Amino acid sequence: MPFLKPYKEPRSRILEGTTKKNGLRHSIFNIKGDKYIGEWKNNLRHGKGSYLSKKKRLYEGDWVNGLKHGYGVLSQVMEDGTFILLYEGDWVKGKPEGVGRKHYPREEYYEGHVKAGKRHGHGRMWYADGSFYDGFWIDDMKDGLGLYVASNGNRYEGHWRADRKHGYGEYYHLDSGQMQFGLWNQGIAVCTNMRDIMFRQASQQPTPYPIPEVEVLDPELIYAIEYNRIAMEQVEPEPEVVEVFSDSPGPSLSPWFYVDCCDRAFPQRY
Repeated sequence: MPFLKPYKEPRSRILEGTTKKNGLRHSIFNIKGDKYIGEWKNNLRHGKGSYLSKKKRLYEGDWVNGLKHGYGVLSQVMEDGTFILLYEGDWVKGKPEGVGRKHYPREEYYEGHVKAGKRHGHGRMWYADGSFYDGFWIDDMKDGLGLYVASNGNRYEGHWRADRKHGYGEYYHLDSGQMQFGLWNQGIAVCTNMRDIMFRQASQQPTPYPIPEVEVLDPELIYAIEYNRIAMEQVEPEPEVVEVFSDSPGPSLSPWFYVDCCDRAFPQRY
């Protein structure tokens, strides 16, 4: 039977145990090449600190038990030494969550609620083409009530689903001075109507003629027709009289027969 060798803890681990990192430390590197400068607690990043990854992603902010937690700023370090801001705001257990500001390419940015690094809840988004959105988001997409202002000034106010107009909404064609209202389905207007807005003549390209108002030519005639139709529907039809010819009193007939028919056909029996 072979003898079991006793486990011998590596010397590096013994030394690490006797020198646990607590408090402020300067330039701690890991095997991946990441660099951390800041506070520690029981060998975990805890407190204030900056973390530079191998991919040149720099995080500066709060840490709790080795995770980004609290307020922090995430940026990208470029080769020329400049910084590109990616996110600033709240963090929860290593992920952007809470209220923050996200930056995108082409100088687009978002301000509002974030969940797991995605736009979620109420927030505002500025786009590179000059358009703007203010409303609710779900899983990084417009979802719920929201206001969208296009780059030409036209705007949509209404419901959204999965980044598309969906439900009731109002689209203001400010360039032509008209307003379109009704129902949208996955970004397509399926049942809408158009009307002029008050300042149609002050728009950039107003329509040459206003939209005529829809009105009934003879409302009294329509009222009379509908009144007669409803009155006829409420009149109960005359009950059908059933004549029964029989020499016997008919004891075998069911009770409903006597109640509904015989009281009219043979009134002398009662």
